[in-house]
Amino acid sequence: MSRSFQVLLWGATGFTGKLVAEYLCRTYPNLRWAIGGRNQQKLEQVRRQLTAIDPKMKDLPVVYADSFDLDSLLAMCKQADVICSTVGPYSRLGTPLVRACVQTNTDYCDLTGEAPWIRSIIDEFHDEAASRKVKIVHCCGFDSIPFDLGVWMIQQELKRQGIGPASEIRCYVTRLKGGISGGTIASMGEVLEQMRQPEKRRLSANPYSLNPTDKLSGPDQGDQLYSKWDGIANMWTAPFIMAGINTRIVRRTNALLDNSYGANFCYSEVMGYRSGFRGWFRAKMMTVGFLCMGALMFLRLSRKILLRLFLPSPGQGPSEEKMKNGRFKAMFCAIHGTDKSWWEVSFDGDPGYSQTAIMLAESALALGLDRSNLSGQYGVITPSVGLGDVLLSRLRARGMIFRTVAR
Repeated sequence: MSRSFQVLLWGATGFTGKLVAEYLCRTYPNLRWAIGGRNQQKLEQVRRQLTAIDPKMKDLPVVYADSFDLDSLLAMCKQADVICSTVGPYSRLGTPLVRACVQTNTDYCDLTGEAPWIRSIIDEFHDEAASRKVKIVHCCGFDSIPFDLGVWMIQQELKRQGIGPASEIRCYVTRLKGGISGGTIASMGEVLEQMRQPEKRRLSANPYSLNPTDKLSGPDQGDQLYSKWDGIANMWTAPFIMAGINTRIVRRTNALLDNSYGANFCYSEVMGYRSGFRGWFRAKMMTVGFLCMGALMFLRLSRKILLRLFLPSPGQGPSEEKMKNGRFKAMFCAIHGTDKSWWEVSFDGDPGYSQTAIMLAESALALGLDRSNLSGQYGVITPSVGLGDVLLSRLRARGMIFRTVAR
């Protein structure tokens, strides 16, 4: 017996949640979906905003539940094939919802970039979710779909060409323009607060911290924390703020695929700048900014000052104009034997918001509409392992570029 909704959007009243709701409203008029949350007034306001886009949205179902009330979450999850969550920080608000999804055999996807929380979800729910054939798919936004799916696409193409998997892939983010929302800042603060616990610091320092417990080591030594010259790409490079989650998701993908990239596969992510003085200077400035922001956000007093005076609050985000002007481009160098090949993942639009809304929505739709075409892997899995070719096709149809390039 089919459930009432193919997709239920949990957190539609937040900044990113509204973007996902508007995307579903404009793009999939025949979808059976609903919005969910605990604040009736705010949910009704979202429905009115959607009705202004499409009058049929006046009948959009609204489901009320509470992040801390398991019974209400169970009742909600029983109504949907997929729960699509934008409610963070996930370490404070997400665990009961995942529990409810597992207990009701409901697939789940979210936007978290909180590696310590993902580790806790793996430890608590992976085996049970796998036995129930439930897919729990984290990191279905800018972190970490362009990177996880990009590496997966490259490895699949190299295998199809008879070359075999690349032994190393290096990612260089060469274009990154977009805004930041209060929800992302709140999640970042939550992760940094957890880093005060020694065991969480040790876990996060391990490049393989999200791997299965029997695959917690490998050749990668950690993320780049300083600027340096890269002779393979002929670029100056600097730390990339999202490498801490993206690289671990890519390594978990390899582990869940029985090391199909190779037991000694290496992966790294950096910001990439042109050669010459200008590139050197930009890499240095990015490194200084990266280290200073990390230190200021880690210290409680300076974090409070930043949050109060300079950074957006939860529910706030970039303007529509800024989101339209966003851009992203990453170049991947795949090393296979003595040969190298270059690949590109890119798109127009704000990476963390307008495009993240598309990535999350299409992930939920892959689970809700195309489940029979997905892999037979279940449990706490990555976007590539869980959604693979189906998601790749969906995102290409929405304008995202995944391709090989000459260099």
